[in-house]
Amino acid sequence: MQQRELERQSARLLAKEGAIVILTDVDVENGIRVADEIGGKSRFLLQDVRFEKDWIALFDRVFLEENRLDILINNAGIAIPASIETQTESDYRMIMAVCMDGTFFGCKHAIPLMKKSGGGSIVNISSAVSLVGVPPFPAYSAAKGGIESLTRTVAIQCAIDKSNIRCNSIHPGGIATSMAATMREIVLQPEFEVSPVSDSQSNQPKLGEPDDIAYLALFLASNESKFINGEKIVVDAGASKMLGTIPE
Repeated sequence: MQQRELERQSARLLAKEGAIVILTDVDVENGIRVADEIGGKSRFLLQDVRFEKDWIALFDRVFLEENRLDILINNAGIAIPASIETQTESDYRMIMAVCMDGTFFGCKHAIPLMKKSGGGSIVNISSAVSLVGVPPFPAYSAAKGGIESLTRTVAIQCAIDKSNIRCNSIHPGGIATSMAATMREIVLQPEFEVSPVSDSQSNQPKLGEPDDIAYLALFLASNESKFINGEKIVVDAGASKMLGTIPE
């Protein structure tokens, strides 16, 4: 359900810098395995980001055990292909619940704990699909666009409150993940193809690596980015600025 390659790399970098990393997912087996791989003080907790009660329970436990919350990376995502005419209600609501609702509830319940901790950084993973038209993914595009707008709202609210909490969004495009690969295959089908911009060797846009997103997430989570707030940062080698690209 989650964009696990990005989550895993971000968690590794944060743990390497000394952070106590708590990974969550509905996939218990893989979640425990990744936490074990990262090592240190990393651990896994079961959570379904669609439900507010899960966020409340998660943060209650985190604050009880750690007595603070400094960083939140909202990275849950799911994309189910269909046109705007054929997307089912159940698939639409699943996509919006995972991507949009999960990010909303995460921000809502992280902010009070970050205030108690003296501040913090929220990093929301959006997508370059919020910037271009991708017909096979109307619900996913809508959810990621919503995350971008929510990020600005949270950032301004926290600035007004003088809470020392920042909120920024990352917009990956064309990153080499299993989710992106599936989306690219669908977009390149004849009924959806829109003359993608390509390089001379592969006839397809070049792909970035999960580390390209993870290092940015680490920077935004750290004090080195203390003067960056409410920003959307696109990581796609400029592809979304060209007509007909294939973002993540």
